[in-house]
Amino acid sequence: SIWIGKVKRLKLEGYALGTLPKLKFHEENVMEELKLDADKPEHITEILKEENKNILGWVGKAKNLILNKYAVEALPKLKLHEENEMEFLELRAEYPGEISEILKMDNNSLLIGRVKRLELRWQAVRILPKLKLHEENAVEELALFAGEAEISEILKIENSSIWIGKVKRLKLEGYALGTLPKLKFHEEN
Repeated sequence: SIWIGKVKRLKLEGYALGTLPKLKFHEENVMEELKLDADKPEHITEILKEENKNILGWVGKAKNLILNKYAVEALPKLKLHEENEMEFLELRAEYPGEISEILKMDNNSLLIGRVKRLELRWQAVRILPKLKLHEENAVEELALFAGEAEISEILKIENSSIWIGKVKRLKLEGYALGTLPKLKFHEEN
């Protein structure tokens, strides 16, 4: 283990992601931003190991979480609490292989708690049905950016089956507009 203490911002790229399970933070640490970027699957090998399944729970105290490419696969390992509240969650994946394990998960099984701004780009839009937001979630902005291939599986699911909650601003770019009938908003929206 490597004691880090309190950290405001942490950005790990490439093979440096392998150090993440070894880092120990102060229990009251609240990060402004955690950004993980992995161009290759081997960059996240250490994070995905079975013995590391519960060691990343501290991430629930990150205000802004940005996962790029293969790092998106680390999301289930982060063990975000249902009462967790993030300012911003951004998931970006360019290729299907970057999210292949998450796609095997059940719909509505990947708990992310409360999120004020949620942005999914390209292939990451495909995991939208897997995400579980808090029932009383109030999103200031939901932004989806997708091409035709990225929404093809979502189009096959039942209308109003993806719980989003209250949304102040909805931004759907490209083919992401096709997901609109699948989204379920809070009755007061």
